[in-house]
Amino acid sequence: MVGPGLSDQGISNPLADPFLTLFSGSEVVAENDNWDDEFASEKLSAFVDAGAFPLVAGSKDAAMIITLSQGLYTVVLDGASGETGIGLFEIYVLENR
Repeated sequence: MVGPGLSDQGISNPLADPFLTLFSGSEVVAENDNWDDEFASEKLSAFVDAGAFPLVAGSKDAAMIITLSQGLYTVVLDGASGETGIGLFEIYVLENR
């Protein structure tokens, strides 16, 4: 989820600190606040391979890489501290990861 990185694209009110939560039904499957808190090099490599929106190290953008079983999922995007703003949510299928 790109929030703060959107300011470089001319978005005047980007979500400053997005927080992602992935659900299967009511069960939380995964969450992420700051994309480079863990596995940053693996995520960055996957983003480049997928042609995803470039994220800057140390930004407060949120992202996750996860293997999912077939089914229905819901992603909830919040401001980590309740803030609001504009965000960009992207989903990519990553082969051979």
